[in-house]
Amino acid sequence: MKKALYAAILVAMGGYMAPASAVTISTTTNLGDLTGLAANIGNSFGSAAYGSSFSDLYTFDLSTVSQSVGTTVTIDLTVGPLNFQLSNMAIQLTDSTGATTYAMDNTMDASKALQLSATLASGTGYRFLVTGDVTGNIGGAYGGVLQAAPIPEADAYAMMLAGLGLVGFMARRRSLASA
Repeated sequence: MKKALYAAILVAMGGYMAPASAVTISTTTNLGDLTGLAANIGNSFGSAAYGSSFSDLYTFDLSTVSQSVGTTVTIDLTVGPLNFQLSNMAIQLTDSTGATTYAMDNTMDASKALQLSATLASGTGYRFLVTGDVTGNIGGAYGGVLQAAPIPEADAYAMMLAGLGLVGFMARRRSLASA
């Protein structure tokens, strides 16, 4: 067991290299129509990203009014002088241009999680932005979920109530006929 631990530490130390200069690492992922779905999101950064910032953009569309929820979680891991860590994390939900912010969170709770929620109209190009800094000398990682649950329109509730009324009427009529 100790040999495996030492081997893992040596591999991690062998992969460590200090960055020549801090840069911002950017990625963009199009999730398509997210209505009624949940998408796993996340990214991991190696030792070469140490000292860099990151900005991961997830774009999505909605075909109907939806309650959209986004969550990210990161883990801090330290073994001697080696650490795997992200800091200054923030998440933001905006329109397609980034001009309108629907929700944002930059305060991690005790479980190292960020979360937000907003009701969004049907539309295209919504943006979920995850930003932070790679402060671990062997890198860091985050994972999460972005979900959009459709909210029924008023006409759907009206149809449901009419259907329940009709079922109730039929049940009452049968009970009176059998009495």
